Amino acid sequence: MLPTNRNLSPGADEFCQHQIALLGYWPQGRKERFALHPIRLTLLLWMLLCVSSTLGIGCKQAESYPPAGWHKLDARTFSIYAPAGWSSRHVMSVDSYTGQFVGDGVTLEFDVGWFTEDLDDSRRGPNYFLRDESIGGLPAKLGCPRTPGQGITAVYFPHVHGSNRLYISGRDLTAVQQGLALKIFHTIRFRDSNRTNDNPSHRVP
Repeated sequence: MLPTNRNLSPGADEFCQHQIALLGYWPQGRKERFALHPIRLTLLLWMLLCVSSTLGIGCKQAESYPPAGWHKLDARTFSIYAPAGWSSRHVMSVDSYTGQFVGDGVTLEFDVGWFTEDLDDSRRGPNYFLRDESIGGLPAKLGCPRTPGQGITAVYFPHVHGSNRLYISGRDLTAVQQGLALKIFHTIRFRDSNRTNDNPSHRVP
């Protein structure tokens, strides 16, 4: 049996099982078919590469910056890129800077301040995926439900400007919406902060 991993991205198990079905995976004890079918062996190696590239990726979405055809939305201390038709709006708040990015039936709420929400591992169950990353030159944590449509898809930055934090989230997103939100999260860039090992290309012009 091929190995599995709990950190597979949502849908990865089904994807790998589908690849196995397409290859007509054969039962143990019929190894002689490897020698008789070199094309099948080549396909199996391709499948294993596919599985290894999927393991541990989780919420990560490797994309070019900025994605072609997307436009920039500014939110004072940071910016994102989003597809055409998306817009941003400020929401009144007492102790932080809050607002929303809206488009394609999705609302991503953001909060910059000291009392923002976070992605604390201890409050998330086994059906929630968490991953530490670096986005825009700053440490970040991505979170998303393993089953789309059942929970919060979010990104959290513990330090953006001094003691301020940034939290952006969308609730009960479909699989397509979740993928779009994660792609948007990876376009976040900041104006100024106490980042280390920063790359000038990560700054908002």
